[in-house]
Amino acid sequence: MNIRRSKLLNFINGKDTSILDNLIEGCQIISPEFKYLYVNKALAKQGRSTVKALTGKTMMEMYPGIENTEVFTLIKRCMQKRIPGFIENEFVFEDGSKGWFKLSIESIPQGVIILSIDISDRKRMVDQLEKFKFAIENSSDQVVITDKEGKIIYANKTTEKLTGYSMEEIIGNNPRLWGGQMPKEFYKKMWDTIKNKKQNFEERLINKNKNGKIYPVENKIYPIVDKSGEITFFIAVDRDISSEKKIEENLAELEKNNAFLKQSQDALANVLEDTKALEEQLKVEKASVEKKVLERTRELTEEKIKLSASISSLTLGFIMTDRNNNIVT
Repeated sequence: MNIRRSKLLNFINGKDTSILDNLIEGCQIISPEFKYLYVNKALAKQGRSTVKALTGKTMMEMYPGIENTEVFTLIKRCMQKRIPGFIENEFVFEDGSKGWFKLSIESIPQGVIILSIDISDRKRMVDQLEKFKFAIENSSDQVVITDKEGKIIYANKTTEKLTGYSMEEIIGNNPRLWGGQMPKEFYKKMWDTIKNKKQNFEERLINKNKNGKIYPVENKIYPIVDKSGEITFFIAVDRDISSEKKIEENLAELEKNNAFLKQSQDALANVLEDTKALEEQLKVEKASVEKKVLERTRELTEEKIKLSASISSLTLGFIMTDRNNNIVT
């Protein structure tokens, strides 16, 4: 406990309670009957109650069901066998909400004294970190954390899968293990961005796995700085875009084919337009020829009639004509 023995003895003898009253930690004195002999304000706040409401009441009266918990068993053991106990305990309140408390339990002549620290925020943070870690570990993206010099201190499972290197080969190494495929100017710009400017860096680049296979990735690097603004480490995320690259290439080829197809369609449309115009011209010319044929046929028919009349006239010895000198048949 963070209380000097003499101070505690003074409290036990009823001489001084100020040290307990002003503790940041919650403090409670529990009798062998599990009654609250003393509680400070910090403890009452932790228990969502008041000093007056708790004092003189039993733990079971204030928190029904507590006798079935691990922490109660620990308190009872300390009470009976004088064995101190330490526990991080999750407490469920009446409304169903939960809180986490770190308890230190020691025996005293009156029963036991319990100091408690509310660690709910820390527990929530740890829980969030665990979820974050789970998400990173199971991410389909490669996630690597390096120190400020670029030495790898963490890599997720996807890193092994994507690069082909084992975790033993990766940790302590440098991302150059699978990188270094871009021009020197590229990496110069990258380091200037993340180390000098302390800004995020995002680019597409080429990596090479352990088997020598080249693959494209979308690379993002985040410099992490401390309160003084100094870089502590870098987080790099690589997303394999091989499939996307293939899709882009296929789309480009499709676009190219579509352009060719459109040109072909336009050319065919022009041919059809020309053909249609030619058909119209042929129709006109055909009508003209048919007209001329009809006119010539009529002329030939008239000539034939005239010729027949001439022949008939020759047989009779004379030719009959009208007043315009046209032969009359």
